[in-house]
Amino acid sequence: MLEIRSSVRRLLLRLRHVSGGERMGGVVFGALLCGVLLYSFPYFQGLQHANELPRLFQTMAMVEEGRYSIDTYRRLFGYHKTMDLSRSCCLGPRAAAAARRVRPLDRPLAMALRQRRCVERTYSNKAPGMSFLAVPVYAAQRAWWRLRGRPADIRLLSDPSERFRRLRRVTFWVRLFTAALPTLLFLLLLARWLRPLIPAAHPRRVAVAAYGLGTLAFTYSAQVMSHQLATSLMFSAFVLVHMVARRGGRSWLLVAAGFLGASALACDYQLIFFALPLAVYTVWVVRPRLRVAWSALGALPPVALLLQYHHSAFGSVFFTGYDLLVARQDAALHEQGLWGITTPRWEAFHGSFLSQANGLFYFSPWLLLGLVGLGWLWARRERGANLRAELLLLLAVMGSYTYFICSIAFWRGGWQTGPRYVCAMLPCFVLPYGLLLSWAQDRVWAWAVVVGPALASVVIYALVVATFPHFPTKYRYPLFDLVIPLLSEGYVAYNLGWLLGLEGRASLLPYFVLLALLLGHMAAGPMAWRPFGAASGRRLLAGTMAAVVAVGLLGLYERRAREGLRRDLSSRIQGTRETYGHFLRRAGRDIRAMWEPAHSRSGPSPTRPRQRPWTPRGKKRLD
Repeated sequence: MLEIRSSVRRLLLRLRHVSGGERMGGVVFGALLCGVLLYSFPYFQGLQHANELPRLFQTMAMVEEGRYSIDTYRRLFGYHKTMDLSRSCCLGPRAAAAARRVRPLDRPLAMALRQRRCVERTYSNKAPGMSFLAVPVYAAQRAWWRLRGRPADIRLLSDPSERFRRLRRVTFWVRLFTAALPTLLFLLLLARWLRPLIPAAHPRRVAVAAYGLGTLAFTYSAQVMSHQLATSLMFSAFVLVHMVARRGGRSWLLVAAGFLGASALACDYQLIFFALPLAVYTVWVVRPRLRVAWSALGALPPVALLLQYHHSAFGSVFFTGYDLLVARQDAALHEQGLWGITTPRWEAFHGSFLSQANGLFYFSPWLLLGLVGLGWLWARRERGANLRAELLLLLAVMGSYTYFICSIAFWRGGWQTGPRYVCAMLPCFVLPYGLLLSWAQDRVWAWAVVVGPALASVVIYALVVATFPHFPTKYRYPLFDLVIPLLSEGYVAYNLGWLLGLEGRASLLPYFVLLALLLGHMAAGPMAWRPFGAASGRRLLAGTMAAVVAVGLLGLYERRAREGLRRDLSSRIQGTRETYGHFLRRAGRDIRAMWEPAHSRSGPSPTRPRQRPWTPRGKKRLD
């Protein structure tokens, strides 16, 4: 009996030691991070997502029709929007009319126009990389349908409801394999790269989690939008170059870096603002310089595929979808300045970085602390190598994207959660923020101040992704005008809780448990789970104070939103005769009417959605 008792005691001590160890702590932390990142699936058929659907249609066209045009699938799914679409580079039916109007002396030109007539087709105006990456995903889905004895070709389905059910399934799998899983792999690579620079495990994990769940990386890893995928590819290219130049990595890593960097450009043209500084950095730090040719060799396949797409779809390797836009309003914006880039404007800077409607630093306040941590890089040395080149690269990327978003004519970017055009610069904050966390690790008050904003950011984006990650442009306080009311009324997006038989708000119960455990781990670390002592006591105190700072910050946000709403309810929206209060009623009704999943036992009735937008205390509801 005594031997059994002693064996059980040794086993418990061993489990306690392992659970507090770095490796097991990393596994637990990674599992929590993965659970929160993959839990929700915000899908709304009635939204007709203008960024997702053209990419998905293009993937379907490549697999089923062997071409890039999406006209067949626009017709099948009733997609009538013109935004984010481009036309082929041919005159089509307009050529005959132009030839008839031409003067007689230009008859050879008229004959040439008649000979160049072609059928106009419609394409996605986006870079095609994400659609190419989704091809094996959609091909595997078709093979699964074929194995189950169902028609594999979506064009052969006569039932519209079945087509849309398949579209929802395809959207889920494409999001998983082209957005969510690449983000997870990138976070693992980021944590591995930071290990020599930030030896302490816990600050390194907090920095990675703050980026993965407390920025736009979270929202765009849950959508078929190329911002996060391209960011993961390009920053991974930088990591590989750094490993070769600073840590003695093998030359073949430069081939992979070139391939990833070019693939990022093939996914999102805006990554050129990262690619150019990265090219200069590569030439600067790689020795001998002849090894840079390996990265150029790796970049050839993605670049060749991209140019082939441009030639096939738009008639020239120098034409992109933005040169042949269907929507005249979008074309007019892109024609301003150089590809829509003009001079910086305060309105764009405030709206992109500071505002309560779309501000980057408002939704991710920890990024401001990342700016403070940039000073550590100037004096930081790794194995005798100066890291000032890395600092200059990060500053160049941050500066270029800041100028881009402040000067581009279409800086607001439509329905979005934050300035999505600057996603590529967000990983640049992780290293300086991690260095700041390392400095604050043994200082209770400093840890609370540094970690608290990261906790608040994770909470904000977790609520956004669980409900409606598409903020309409006219919302002034979307976190409190849109997200909180939807959550309080049971309007919850698809999530893993539905597989467990939970619906409505109840489906988020596992999600909130995972989120609470993750936030506790970020705040207090694995020291909190070890036998109580002086070290764990200080860590618990610091974590508790960090949670208090996060709650206080969120409370300050709520107070400012309430004060603003009291002031704005009766004010008119600029350029319209509609008051902001009337807009909240109308927009809330429209969003709730298209909600999916439509049936929820714990939520409101899908036939008569309740319209109860958030209002200040002491005020009557708007409806």
